[in-house]
Amino acid sequence: FMTELRKSSVDEDADELEDDIKPRLLALDNERMGYSAGTHIICADALVFHMEMVRNADGNLKIVTVYLQMD
Repeated sequence: FMTELRKSSVDEDADELEDDIKPRLLALDNERMGYSAGTHIICADALVFHMEMVRNADGNLKIVTVYLQMD
């Protein structure tokens, strides 16, 4: 349902500076939540929450969903 988009890091020490918030960029494979296929979704895990966000026309982030992670 979503394809993860990644950039490789040239900084090998970047893993040592890991935050508690782990943002990642995904692209929708099909329509979801009113957004068409190909829309970029920014996902972030913060503590026990998972958030999905999109950029609006003004360039600001809009939170689409927030839910508790249950693992």
